[in-house]
Parts: sequence; C-alpha cells; structure tokens
Amino acid sequence: MRKIKLISLVWCISLSIFLLTGSSAQEVKAQSSAITTSSLYLPEIYIQVNATAETLPGQNITVSLSLSKTDPKKTVEIEHLNISIYGFLYGKEKILIVNMTDTNVSLSGEYNRTLPVEIPENVWGVAQCEIALTYNVTYEYPGTPTIIIKMPYEDLKASFDITYVENVYLINLEKELASLNDTVTSLNNTFLESFNMTLSQENIEKLNQTYWEYVQKYNELQGSSNELTNLRNVSVILGITTIILLASTVYLLLRKPREY
Repeated sequence: MRKIKLISLVWCISLSIFLLTGSSAQEVKAQSSAITTSSLYLPEIYIQVNATAETLPGQNITVSLSLSKTDPKKTVEIEHLNISIYGFLYGKEKILIVNMTDTNVSLSGEYNRTLPVEIPENVWGVAQCEIALTYNVTYEYPGTPTIIIKMPYEDLKASFDITYVENVYLINLEKELASLNDTVTSLNNTFLESFNMTLSQENIEKLNQTYWEYVQKYNELQGSSNELTNLRNVSVILGITTIILLASTVYLLLRKPREY
C-alpha cells in the first residue's frame, strides 16, 4: 500500500514538472546581425535552435538544432524526433520546405543536427521551425526498495520563428513607386513652369481642347494657303499666256506683206 501511494506521488510530481516546465515554458530568443537563436524547455530536455537571421527568396539558410538533458543524472531516450521547416507562399499560405526524422536516440550527451535549407521563390515572411518529440525519461527514487519509473512524453511539440525572408517583390514595387512619384513631381514642376497651372486632369483636358482648336485653325489656314497658291499659279499661267499672245500679235503685224 505504501508503495502504491509513493508511485502515485511520483506521478503527481512528474505531472507538475511537465505543467510547469513543458506546457507553460517560455521561449527565449536572441538575435545578432547574422544568426537568430531560439530556445525552449520541455520536461528534462533543453532545446536550442540557431538559424540565419535574414535571407532572400531563392537563397540558402542554415538551421542548427541542439538537444540536451536538463539533469545529467536522468536517462532520456528519444523514440521519435521530427524537424520541419515551413515558409509562407506569397507571405500567406504555409508550405513545408524541409523535413527530417530521427528515431531511437539515447540522449547521453548533446544531440546536434544541422539542416541546409533552400528558400523557394515566392516565399517570404517569417520562416518557422517546428519540432515534435516522443521520448521517455527514467526517474529513480532511492529507497527500500529503489523505485524506478519510466515516464513517456508523447508527441510534445515546439515551434520557433527563425528566419525573416524579405519580400523582394514588395521592395521592387516600392522602388518603382518612388521613381514614379519623382517623375510625377518633375512633370508637375515642368507643367507649372510652362503653362502656369498644376498637372491635373481638368487642366490636361483644357490644354487638349486648346490644342485641337489650334489644329483646326491650322488646317483652315492650310486650306486658304492652298487656295492662294492655286490662284497664284493660275495668274502666272494667264500672264504667260497673255505675253505669248501679245508677242504673237506684234510678230504678225511686223510680218504683214507690203503692197506694191
């Protein structure tokens, strides 16, 4: 009976440890100019993830995972470990980029894994690392007799924001918008200097109307000019014809036969 009560007490203590250090564990983050570090405590396990802090779509990052025991005296055996790296397509749809699985790992020292990750095109925003663990912890409680309890922790999960992937398309659009704004400002200044009015739809329509009025007047003047040119050509022809007739008349008078 005493043994049953002691086992129940051990289970209560273990459950309390899980609730305090597992489900309510706080994620710790630190970031340098090149690497971001995230860490988390699970029951009897300390997790640390290092990753490239910033990158661009189409480039590579490195994600490093480290697992270690919080108490070197306890035995921790990992049955299943899954590491997944996710990104967001167009910054919205969550997609899997890299997945790695390991099994039957005895956490006698420190467990380390490094994952090279290529960020796909059209993926931007914050990349995430998700870890799923199933493991057993052996607790020993000295006494007469010594009580040994093997406690399973099944499918415990941790998620970290790791790498910020810049939205190069938005950056390019912002640059193009800034260039367009500069062009509009320059055009507005030129418009103001040339026509003493601001660049607006109403003023453009007024100028367009004035332009077509000038085109119409030009066409009318061009028609009058053509008429004058034709009249001048006719006058020249008439003048030449008159001169020829006069010359012919004079010639005929001079060539008239003499009377004997």
